[in-house]
Amino acid sequence: MTRRRTLPTITAILMSVNGFAGSAWAASLSVANNGIDSNACGLPSTPCRTISQAIENAQPGDTIWVGAGHYGDVSGNGSFSGAADEHPQPMVSDAGFTGCIVCVNKRVKVYSNSGAAVTTIDSGASPGMFNVTVAITADGACFGSPGHGFTVTGGNAIGVGVDLSNWTYSRFGINVAGNRDLKDGAGFQVMGPRGCDGNGCICPPGAQCPPVGWYGVIDINTNESVGNGTGTGFSVSPKFAFGYGKPAPLAFLLRDNVASAAGIGFGVAPGASQCDGCLNGSTAHEVSVIHNAASGNGEGFALFLAGPTLDNLATDNASIGFDVTEDGSAQLFKRNSAIGNGGPGVMFSVLGLEPIVLDSFTQNSFFANDRNRPPLPTFPPVQPDPGPSAHCGVLNVGAVAGYSWGEQPFNAFPPYAAVTLQAQGNYWGSKQGPQAHGPGDTFGGACDQNNATTIALPFSMSPANVIPVP
Repeated sequence: MTRRRTLPTITAILMSVNGFAGSAWAASLSVANNGIDSNACGLPSTPCRTISQAIENAQPGDTIWVGAGHYGDVSGNGSFSGAADEHPQPMVSDAGFTGCIVCVNKRVKVYSNSGAAVTTIDSGASPGMFNVTVAITADGACFGSPGHGFTVTGGNAIGVGVDLSNWTYSRFGINVAGNRDLKDGAGFQVMGPRGCDGNGCICPPGAQCPPVGWYGVIDINTNESVGNGTGTGFSVSPKFAFGYGKPAPLAFLLRDNVASAAGIGFGVAPGASQCDGCLNGSTAHEVSVIHNAASGNGEGFALFLAGPTLDNLATDNASIGFDVTEDGSAQLFKRNSAIGNGGPGVMFSVLGLEPIVLDSFTQNSFFANDRNRPPLPTFPPVQPDPGPSAHCGVLNVGAVAGYSWGEQPFNAFPPYAAVTLQAQGNYWGSKQGPQAHGPGDTFGGACDQNNATTIALPFSMSPANVIPVP
């Protein structure tokens, strides 16, 4: 394939010598609806027809620009035998991904020229073997950017999947931005990494261990997920939080995204692993959840052992605004807003058997919640039931589960340890503070269960930060 490449600069040469091949060597490839696939396509004058072909022709570091139009199962028969159809591939994945329609398996950047509104990847009649419409598996890959993303649709099991299940560390990270998933079973799903190489979660002799400073970031930002039904709009599930006896060389950002009309807007939890013993003490604390909006879902945010949760909005969800389960670590829950959710603004619980005092829960806003409560989730094992219309800004169900990953995922151990949630400095929907009746939300009383205590005084007299939809 003939390529146009710029001459390397001195800086690029130095970067290459040090093992960081510079972008000066990178090429741009073009994809368009009037293109023709070949092993030499990709120039503006001879664009490829499919994103798949451009990826096949690309070298690591290249950028692929995709013209407006329709990609995926263009023929509509599910066989992918048409000249304009993408080139799906089967996958072997611990994440449950069986195959991908567009497989970003190289360190390339894939952008649309004109944005998600006019650039569609449609799974069509394909669901089944190729259950992920767009799968990103390569360290350093980018899929979309603000103003240069894609609409992914077609009713597949997963719209956009990031599969890190076979990774132990990342050098470059991954960026997924500016995209819209419409009516797939799950919108955006991140799984992995392995983190322990199956050897007791330490760096064994002779194993591939992360060099110092190689801490990639998996950044899922400025995307929108709409109409996922009973599924999840955005799901991030690290398989293991601590590798080689120190924090995993990987961080996750879930920021500036919008989820609507899903079973759960945003879900964060530790993932499964095939490494025996690796889940002992595993968390998702390296996942930061920042400035996202969940509106019109069943549940807004389901955050199980997640990291810092800042500046998010949960509004008009049928059930809980924020379902937060922690393990006693002092993770921040700050400047979040829960407004007009059918269930509690926040349902809070803790894993563990020892008495815990948590003090990182402040500057949040709760109002008009818990006015039309449906049945709440069955985890924690004790079904919270303070009665209808309890007006709970925070439903504190306390320490309700022990941490046991062996025989059963979660085992209840009553009587429950005391949990005190320090919730001062929050706004409860009224200048007069928490209210069991009227416009404000409340805390304590029926909103504290299982030997839990919430301390909300002094309160804020005005909303600290009601976050607009990004």
